[in-house]
Amino acid sequence: MCKSALQQNAGFAIFLRRMAQGAIADVRRNSAMTYNSSIRLLGLAAIVLLATLSVNTAHAGSCSGTVSGLSNTYNLKKGSGFLAIRSKPTASSKMIGQTFNGNTVEIDQRRGNWLYVYDDASQKVGWVFARYIRRPCDGI
Repeated sequence: MCKSALQQNAGFAIFLRRMAQGAIADVRRNSAMTYNSSIRLLGLAAIVLLATLSVNTAHAGSCSGTVSGLSNTYNLKKGSGFLAIRSKPTASSKMIGQTFNGNTVEIDQRRGNWLYVYDDASQKVGWVFARYIRRPCDGI
């Protein structure tokens, strides 16, 4: 199973927070380290965190798929022409976004006929019905 970007980034953020707290504690304990040195260290940590977030968000897992098989006619009332991104893996759960034919999604996990994905186009994270995702990795 692919590890989600949210899980990866949460762990890295905790690491950076501890590193920053350690740097601040060092400044308080060690008069040889200047205030400017600690600011530079914290700035570097922030840059690394932002770079990691931008890379991992777009590539949440090693499995990606393509949305396909949807109607070419968009009709929100009929539910055609788009694939609903939902908050839970059920057809009755809240729709939090939409994705369309040809869009790429990063697949994090599978639950029955549902996939938990990150949609590159809308930048939404949620559940989609697996039938409409062509994917090269069927191990999910």
